[in-house]
Amino acid sequence: MKLVDLDQQIFVPITDETKGGATYEIQTTVGEFFKGCCDEFTPVVVDAIPVDWLDDRANDITRAPLYRRYAQILMDEWQKEQEAR
Repeated sequence: MKLVDLDQQIFVPITDETKGGATYEIQTTVGEFFKGCCDEFTPVVVDAIPVDWLDDRANDITRAPLYRRYAQILMDEWQKEQEAR
């Protein structure tokens, strides 16, 4: 499974056929893009822990050693799962 941040800003190229095919870009979020182009599509939304956040915890020397170790174990397991795919 891959997760997508619906709040991520993206640039979408637009071609305006009424102006001779002129192109320009609009900035929007992934979520707004789906709302605008896919009326019947409702993405599955789940809460997720960003990998960078978990990695920061595993390497934060101000945290307790056991806390850092658990975070590292989760990172290691996640990486093994990604390699298996």
